[in-house]
Amino acid sequence: MKNYSIGACIIAFIIFSGFSSKPIIKTVEQEYHKTFFVPNMVVKTVMPQFNITIIPQDNSIIDKETFIAAQRDGVNDFEAIKTWENKIADKTDKHSSKILQFFNEIDQLNNYDFLPLDVSYELKLQMIDMCHYRDGSEVESLKDSLEGYPDTYNPYKINQRYLSVFKVIFSNQTDSIVKINADNFQIISGTEQLSPIKTDYFEKNLTGGSEKLKNIFRMNLSENIPIVPHQTVAKYFAVPAINLDIDQLIVKYISANKILDFDFAITKEKQLKTFNFQEYQVKSSNYVSSPFYYVVIKEGNRVFSLKGNEVFTLADQKNTTFSIYCAFYDGFSNRYGKKVYNKSSIGRKNTLIIPTWAFETIQKHPNNNYNAQ
Repeated sequence: MKNYSIGACIIAFIIFSGFSSKPIIKTVEQEYHKTFFVPNMVVKTVMPQFNITIIPQDNSIIDKETFIAAQRDGVNDFEAIKTWENKIADKTDKHSSKILQFFNEIDQLNNYDFLPLDVSYELKLQMIDMCHYRDGSEVESLKDSLEGYPDTYNPYKINQRYLSVFKVIFSNQTDSIVKINADNFQIISGTEQLSPIKTDYFEKNLTGGSEKLKNIFRMNLSENIPIVPHQTVAKYFAVPAINLDIDQLIVKYISANKILDFDFAITKEKQLKTFNFQEYQVKSSNYVSSPFYYVVIKEGNRVFSLKGNEVFTLADQKNTTFSIYCAFYDGFSNRYGKKVYNKSSIGRKNTLIIPTWAFETIQKHPNNNYNAQ
């Protein structure tokens, strides 16, 4: 049986070690509910040799699908970043020109494989004050494991709230084209009737998020989709968040005078999960005080901007790695740093020094193995 996580109430407790030489331990307990759809999928035959499968989707599944899709397209063409670049290109003030210089250099560092694309994007967001600062211990940003994916490219999350999403698979083994419309589907939850949200709604509400729009055009069930003979097609549709206190949900397929019901029972289970974090102080080599100082952390698929010089990483996963990236101006040139840490090899240190290099040095020797230093 597949379970679906839907939300969390978070309570935090901090426990400090009595030994200053060891990293501080922070323990966070998360009380939340798991939601189960039973069965986890329903298959119906609409006509001979034409089947429809409905699968309620967990938020984390859509996060993963949209994240992977964005990586295929490349994530360096975000409208928000490009719009800001266009604005600062015409400005002459010192701050704008310095940020634009950072942007240009970061794009080159992508080409040298010095910075991953997702880290580069987060650095740029930080530079234009559009990022969400974290210290790494915010459990709402953690998934069930480090295999979790961020919601950065999930178009079905609007105004920080997830819609209810369903995957629909059409299997056409006939010799004819079958046309499917989003209007063929309805969601019945108690006395509430919901219809799939049309693509034009997302076009209006996702301005400034080109990767999310691409994912909508790729994924969303729209009008008059032709399913050609001997083809299987997977699409998604979303409705406003359903009431999970109702213990039954019906997806209706309506075509002409034919109605098919896809029935699901809903149950919830209360769970308590504990996360243990280790705290480290982050410092950059060659760092001098500068208004241009940026740090990004990557752990698993999580990428976030550090809000101070303290970072918390999951302590229970000893054999995993996390990476620290930084960019700053030292008074002479822009410097960039990175360091990959294996948690099992850090030992008792609680201060992590990030090696840095002037951009000109990296540009002159782009093939150096900077990860090994």
